[in-house]
Amino acid sequence: ALSDLAAAWATVDPAGAAQAVAQIDQAQPEPRAFALYRSGQFSAAWEAAGAVKDDLEWSKAQQAIVSAWASVDPEAAQAAAFKIADPMFQGAALRDVAVAARNLDTARSIGVPYYRVEALTALGAYDEAFALAGDLAEAYPLRGLALAWAETDPKAALNVVDELKQPADKVAALWSIAQHDPAAADGLYDRMLE
Repeated sequence: ALSDLAAAWATVDPAGAAQAVAQIDQAQPEPRAFALYRSGQFSAAWEAAGAVKDDLEWSKAQQAIVSAWASVDPEAAQAAAFKIADPMFQGAALRDVAVAARNLDTARSIGVPYYRVEALTALGAYDEAFALAGDLAEAYPLRGLALAWAETDPKAALNVVDELKQPADKVAALWSIAQHDPAAADGLYDRMLE
């Protein structure tokens, strides 16, 4: 309850929010970190999350904090992201930092190909994202790549369709390509029906 109160209070009375956070027992780091996170106090939330005992919950909290922090202070968020021990949560955090900061170097530093493809796609580095297709255990990020690439280069996006595994992903990509390349639409509609 104090965590919710602090978060709601933060926009109208930061001092009151700070008092609510101060009343949360130090032995309960999750609600303290959550209150600080929701109040936009990302550095303090990061510190509070460090007291969370469960490694999975700690990594999840760190990723959520970094992802929100990225739009306010990308440099601080990036430094924090590299401290996340779990590679999956680190990858998701770095993806969000790269996109918020519009930083290709950060996107390229992501160790998990899934999140690297998502970041490169969001930044318009479609060729680089597509070059990672063979590294993906799960092809789902290629759907986003096909949809985005269809807007600027429908023929290149068509190459991505062949890498998609799920029929629904293929249909969505083909539909988008058909919308952006009317001359090829009839043949694409036939492929969608297959």
